[in-house]
Amino acid sequence: MNRFIRLKNSDLEKAAKILNEGGVVIFPTDTVYGIGCRYDDEGAVDLLYHIKKTPKSQPFPILVSGIDQVKRLAKVTASGQKLIDKYWPGGLTVILGTLDGSKKLGFRMSNSGLVR
Repeated sequence: MNRFIRLKNSDLEKAAKILNEGGVVIFPTDTVYGIGCRYDDEGAVDLLYHIKKTPKSQPFPILVSGIDQVKRLAKVTASGQKLIDKYWPGGLTVILGTLDGSKKLGFRMSNSGLVR
């Protein structure tokens, strides 16, 4: 299985397949190229930590295409909503508590239509 792809518009279906199979894709964002995987695939997240040589104590942000995705995972506070309204899409990562309050997650909505 090909587990890596550098994402461009013509490769969206191929990238989705790779992500759904536990792989990693490289994609352009508003500022630099990003590298990512599905946040809900533990094996893929472990692979991403390995590739990036990032300590597991440093969480990655979850990229979203809309506020509805955030609300499925986190409680959006009034201050969080103000930041989202003002800076999304764009280069701001918003940190919010999970719905059960057990931890915090970072969310980002890229300015890149390709990523969204």
